[in-house]
Amino acid sequence: MSDFSSSKLFEDRMDRSIIDRSDDLPARIYILCMSVFITGGLVVSALVASYTYNMKPTWLWFVGYLVIAIPGVMISVKSDNWLISLFGYAMVVVPSGAILGPYVHLFTYASVEKIALVTIVVSAAIGVAGALYPKSVEHWGGFLFVALVILVIGNFSQLLFPAFGMQPIVLAFWDWVGVVLFSGFIFYDMNRAMRMAYTLDNAVDNAVALYLDIFNLFIRLLELFGNKSSD
Repeated sequence: MSDFSSSKLFEDRMDRSIIDRSDDLPARIYILCMSVFITGGLVVSALVASYTYNMKPTWLWFVGYLVIAIPGVMISVKSDNWLISLFGYAMVVVPSGAILGPYVHLFTYASVEKIALVTIVVSAAIGVAGALYPKSVEHWGGFLFVALVILVIGNFSQLLFPAFGMQPIVLAFWDWVGVVLFSGFIFYDMNRAMRMAYTLDNAVDNAVALYLDIFNLFIRLLELFGNKSSD
């Protein structure tokens, strides 16, 4: 499973969104909307995954995921209409669920259920901490993006090293890097979300970023702690 985070794509959006607060929702409603969108996205992905659970994916699945999900993120980021942003969000969560199904099939149901619960609890705790942290962590953006690039390169190196007679770095190392990195993204994205205009469109946009953070965190935790199925 490869990593995909939209946080860098949202930086220019924040610059525009913090200017005008005339259409702001109450803070509680804004947070509630984000929570509903995130939860809804996770539920939709889980439902789609249940349909693709027993399918045998090919490399075309992942290509299809990127072809649909990346434009989905861009549509959400660029649009100022929350319904259009929601459509872009759907373009992310549906293919994410499609590629998730065959992947979780590799693990026992009990371990998938346990890791999913752990991911939700950890994500919620980190998200609350990011929302309540009194200072902006916008300066983290560059470091997180560079770390993400290194993580992606590290993942692909696992496939290339053996071809050149080199031993790949232990996979668990990269999984732990991913856990730390996407935990940092959750804190960063939630902290930034609380500094944007409290609009319904921004609630959708931030839900996309946080959904991707949680999705990637779940994959890493499952890889580290999940029990492989004997099927």
